[in-house]
Amino acid sequence: MANKPFRKSIVTPAGIAVYPWLNAPDVRFGDPTYKVNLRVTGEEAVAFIAEVDKIKEEALAHLGAKELVVPIVQAVDTDKVVIEGAYDIKCKAKAFFKQADGSLVENNITIVDAQKNPMDESAGTIWGGSKLKVALNIGAVSTAVYSGLMFRINAVQVLELVTGTQGGANAFDKEDGFTAEPKQAVKVAEGEDES
Repeated sequence: MANKPFRKSIVTPAGIAVYPWLNAPDVRFGDPTYKVNLRVTGEEAVAFIAEVDKIKEEALAHLGAKELVVPIVQAVDTDKVVIEGAYDIKCKAKAFFKQADGSLVENNITIVDAQKNPMDESAGTIWGGSKLKVALNIGAVSTAVYSGLMFRINAVQVLELVTGTQGGANAFDKEDGFTAEPKQAVKVAEGEDES
């Protein structure tokens, strides 16, 4: 068994975000977690998987393990039919790090645009369908509970942003027909407290 933790860094090829939780962590299952499944295809996907296979071999030797699970799976559509040549890279990061004294420190994932400019929430929330690259820190563990590689999100580069700020209205073209009255702004009567 190795004394030092196994750590490697790698950047994914460009892929399409599936169920991303990158602007805010997913809290539905207890431990707040940033995550995204990144769907990759083509020669870049094959080259990335080959690079991960080499990292897996290094991790096996480092840990003295017989086998390690790799968090890359064949992609499937909404009907659970395999999409040939497409793979989902399962990336995660805890929203908080636990210090030796038990205190929690927030994990701030770096998110940048295609030009490497920092992005904040004013740009919009990253939705599924966005085109991304993910910088990963790869760790490896071999325990009675889990033996495998872990793809921890270090940073995200947004190449094409899909947001939900416009709702579903962008799916339609303008048509002739019913026109709703514009919403009226609510005004506070003079002398009323605005707080």
